[in-house]
Amino acid sequence: MLQAYNCDRQPPGKKTQVMPAEKQLYRPDYVLEHFVHYSAVTALSEKNTSEYTKEGFRWKRRAFPDPRQRFGNELTEGLMVHTKAVAKQDTSGWQRMCSIKNMYKPIRKQGLCRLGVPWPKDPELAALNATGGGKGMAYNCYVNEKVETFFVPRLQEQLAERLRFFDVK
Repeated sequence: MLQAYNCDRQPPGKKTQVMPAEKQLYRPDYVLEHFVHYSAVTALSEKNTSEYTKEGFRWKRRAFPDPRQRFGNELTEGLMVHTKAVAKQDTSGWQRMCSIKNMYKPIRKQGLCRLGVPWPKDPELAALNATGGGKGMAYNCYVNEKVETFFVPRLQEQLAERLRFFDVK
């Protein structure tokens, strides 16, 4: 699962844009409640207008995103790989939806490619995306090399040490 979901829409490092269901890391004492795929209820978001402005923030109709939040640098601070179930409709017709030939067709007719086709590290190969360099598939995500070179080997080591607990021949 760690390698299967190591493909993000933005390159690793400091994120530049908000995405739906963004992965969030908070200090535990700041988060009062957290809802799956929704923003957290934080100590600041619970305040009324006067309490909020007293904290030094300008009240808007909606107090989100939390003005204290920021994007962390996934290479130097913390990394979260978001795994989830893959629904049948997300994989049905993937060859057609992820094809470079259909990449620029309207989504309503075409559908949406929900499978990750990682950009290659080699810039020359990446430049082939316009001509279907990814075996005819459109590149649409980035692999975090720290996951591949640091976390995966450590996980494999730990699993190998515990293999005796499983009935593996």
